[in-house]
Amino acid sequence: MKRAEDTRAERKAPLTVRMDLSPAVIISAVQRMKKSERDEFLEDLLAAASPDFLASIREARSQYSTGKTRSHEELFGR
Repeated sequence: MKRAEDTRAERKAPLTVRMDLSPAVIISAVQRMKKSERDEFLEDLLAAASPDFLASIREARSQYSTGKTRSHEELFGR
């Protein structure tokens, strides 16, 4: 008999878990994260919630890879 995990992996279907969490519970959990984990989580959250954010990341990476960059001094004169 196949396990549910095997069947799901074969279909490559994502696992969805729904939970009722208050904003206070989520905020508390985020506050307890290490800074590096929190930064990564917040970036992932922005990416998931904002197509514009993802587009800006793609554009920035493209500009960087083609050398279309400016120095801090060029931008701010310092």
